[in-house]
Amino acid sequence: MKKTNKISTQKPGKSYSMACISACTTALLGSSVSACSDGEQENPYLTATQVCDFTLDAAAARVLERMGATKKFGENYRDSTENYKDNPESFTLARTAQMLHADITQRNSCYVYKADTGTGYPLIHVDFFATDRYTKPDPSPKKRDPGDKFYSLGLYAKTQGTEGAALYFKCSTRGGGKETPYVKATLYSTPGETSPKATGQDLMTILGTMSRALAGQLGCAAEAALPAQITEADQPSG
Repeated sequence: MKKTNKISTQKPGKSYSMACISACTTALLGSSVSACSDGEQENPYLTATQVCDFTLDAAAARVLERMGATKKFGENYRDSTENYKDNPESFTLARTAQMLHADITQRNSCYVYKADTGTGYPLIHVDFFATDRYTKPDPSPKKRDPGDKFYSLGLYAKTQGTEGAALYFKCSTRGGGKETPYVKATLYSTPGETSPKATGQDLMTILGTMSRALAGQLGCAAEAALPAQITEADQPSG
């Protein structure tokens, strides 16, 4: 009998368990099933330009490939390029814009996995949410972590080594009965999944590109004023 893979419909959040991720990813990515008798093939994979609702431009796609040392990727709740918009759990810019003011457990996040390893751990996890304030960074070098790097992007852009990136940008949105002036974007990577060649700027390149795409979806591209070129800054902006 021909085997079929089922995809979990459980919504991941920051409190997700690694057991859940492993199960979801195994169902999505699937190991090659021995199929000498029935010709069954491996599950399809996504290219770097296809992940996260096609939000990565060519430069960011190359960065993702370098970070993962692979050209094959997968996402939670998505097993092909044709059906992802019909799946209420998959990441799309439209859903992210709609859920920008929602609780963390309800927001539309993008989890990207390496399709050729099957470890169950995400290579990157990207999240966006509306906020009415942002913490202006202290410009004093003495109060910075040695691994922190800042970028000339948005109101405030910082990476912490190759494990995390945060970006605040101007974008007025309304939700939950209130209007907020900013959007915060975050990207986290999993140690052990990233290539030794990965850099902090790689994380910000991906996060900045996705943020520009979301700003366009929200109609605040001019307000956000996020440049395509990502450059390091000597000290934090804001």
